[in-house]
Amino acid sequence: MPRLIIASAAQFEISPVIDSLSGLGIEATVVNTGVGLTESSIVASRLRDLVSGRDVIFCCTGGVIGSFSTVEMFRAISVELAPHDVRNGATYLLNQYEPKLSFTCLPMMLPERAVYGSLGISREIDKSPSSGEPLETIELYGVARAWLPVAKSFTAIVASTNAIGPQAHEQWAANFIAASKLTASFLARELPRLGFATKGAKHAAY
Repeated sequence: MPRLIIASAAQFEISPVIDSLSGLGIEATVVNTGVGLTESSIVASRLRDLVSGRDVIFCCTGGVIGSFSTVEMFRAISVELAPHDVRNGATYLLNQYEPKLSFTCLPMMLPERAVYGSLGISREIDKSPSSGEPLETIELYGVARAWLPVAKSFTAIVASTNAIGPQAHEQWAANFIAASKLTASFLARELPRLGFATKGAKHAAY
């Protein structure tokens, strides 16, 4: 069984990644958790045994809390469940959620960011006092909450595709392909450096 798991919410987000790793002879188990916080949380919980003791790379897209200009890549060092309405003081979460999850990451050469987890896509521009935190994602919190206790390492790569606000989905649709290709190019450089290259690539999908 490969020691590496490459995961994302949907297959199309990592198709260029899988193609790139196959060409390099890097073995990986491919996992798609499904879209949305609820589905990804349930699927990730069911796959805890598969993930146990293995290196996980979760590839996702994120909305910029502030102005957006171009696709960039970041390595998440933590994720906190704090949707738009919570950040802006309209609602609050009950205490069944950990306030922040911190990651034990592979030593990849990317800018590091703390990330907010959200329940959905906001239609309003973020105006919260804590908007210095630059990124928001949907699936990352649920996946990390299920896998962090059992994975050998958990690395989340977040590619910025849009700004938080009324044009978020349209901007994401225009940029997610560029984000996946950028992620593929990055991992093609980094994974061989970290010792993941093998003679033959084998990919089992879940």
